Amino acid sequence: MTKALLVCLLLSACGGTTAPASSAPASAAAKPATSTSPAASAKPAASAAASAPAKPAPSGAAATSAKPAASESPLPAPKPGAVTIAIVGTSPSQTPIWIAADTGLFDKYGAPVQLFTTTAPVAMAALLKGDVQVAVDGGAMIGFDPPGTKLAFVGAQQNAFNQFDVYAKPAIKSLQELKGKTVGAASPGSAATVAFEIILKSAGMDPKKDVQWVYLGTPAAQWTALSNGQVDGGINAWPFALLARQAGFNKLADAKEMKIAGASNTLGVQRDWLKKEPKLAEGFMKAFTEGSSLANNDRAKFVAAISKHTEVTDQGQLEEAWDRFKGTYPQPPFISKEAVQEAIDDEPNPAVRNHKPEDYIENAPIEALVASGFTKQFAK
Repeated sequence: MTKALLVCLLLSACGGTTAPASSAPASAAAKPATSTSPAASAKPAASAAASAPAKPAPSGAAATSAKPAASESPLPAPKPGAVTIAIVGTSPSQTPIWIAADTGLFDKYGAPVQLFTTTAPVAMAALLKGDVQVAVDGGAMIGFDPPGTKLAFVGAQQNAFNQFDVYAKPAIKSLQELKGKTVGAASPGSAATVAFEIILKSAGMDPKKDVQWVYLGTPAAQWTALSNGQVDGGINAWPFALLARQAGFNKLADAKEMKIAGASNTLGVQRDWLKKEPKLAEGFMKAFTEGSSLANNDRAKFVAAISKHTEVTDQGQLEEAWDRFKGTYPQPPFISKEAVQEAIDDEPNPAVRNHKPEDYIENAPIEALVASGFTKQFAK
């Protein structure tokens, strides 16, 4: 059984990329998001918990999610005629939604939106209750609705784990050298953890036995743990992968280069909402589809959205994001069967095992846009 440790930090459990200063070490003070800037995220914190030595929990200890920070964006009040979107994390994977919101595309197509950033459990609970209409996360949705009768994937911003790199201490030169070492990840079942497990398996390792996991919550906390020597290796997303490289850590694997299919960033909805609000859903999907095209092709809009929502202003980091993510957003933005199959394979709830990817996918909204000719304008 995996040895695991939950390091409780005053940071969001499933929050996404946070905004470091370009030259600041990981000890920069935490900066909470405000409700007026819901997608903004905290800078890496060097809290007492983060600076304590990382020790694996005793065998059999349960791994749980880190406690959400007090700065987590509150659930907005319902707004008639609007689409409330719960976004888990603030990485460049979210760029299509951000661009569509920032440039007025949702309003253009008659589907005004409210965005707020939260954790996966909060997002999924709100989606099941109907408090939000769209939840943007990884593959967690199937665990909240194993039969697939209430919720469905209607699209994706990423069908692969393009955002992750594995970095380790300078003395560690290969993935195999992580055997017996302590590694940092987000939380059990998170996109980062799943990607890391797949990468370790590709090196002939058993992620359940060969490494000791430390679950740190946010990407900022993961970078803090690596930079402070609390873990021997970790999986990092932008911009922390760039900071790891600049700090002299060894890059052991690149998930984008490995082309690892997975439910990395998906859009989940209630099936009933699609039936009750077909026009609103159509407008939403049109804006999202155009936003995906702009994220792939319009550098200026991409950089503006990333800088606004992650609070990163360093041009080197922003260029790194553009170089890594341009062209990775599916167009048309269908979710792939391979991505959903990965979510099924990695879901701890055995109730999903006998299901096929099609049981969790509702392609009708995007198929309608394709049939109408709407998507042709974005084809290269």
